[in-house]
Amino acid sequence: MVNFRIILTYTLNLFFGLLYPTWKSVEAVESKSQVDDAQWLSYWIIYTLLLVFETLLWPALKWLPLYGELKAILLAWLVLPHTKGATYLYENFVGPGFHKVKAEARKVPALQKLIDGNAPKAT
Repeated sequence: MVNFRIILTYTLNLFFGLLYPTWKSVEAVESKSQVDDAQWLSYWIIYTLLLVFETLLWPALKWLPLYGELKAILLAWLVLPHTKGATYLYENFVGPGFHKVKAEARKVPALQKLIDGNAPKAT
């Protein structure tokens, strides 16, 4: 039998992970401001990285006590307007890391063409 804690954890993860960010993303697209666009683009990048991390490490993560609850807290921190956690993580970690990886990838001629948009077009 599923207990209340599990139902609450899944509900919070669904709300903070997908429902609220989707709603706010639609509002951002409809608004004239670009400030909220950056917040929600940052969120979806961070969320995608979290899903990749979680998928690769799931055999170990499923055994961590309170993993679902910790994930819900992290997702809330990422999306709540007064914390803007996604923007913080992107500006301080993901963005700088991306620029380093991009600079290294440019050293490989085939990747440089892809990165700079000069890749040959398929016919």
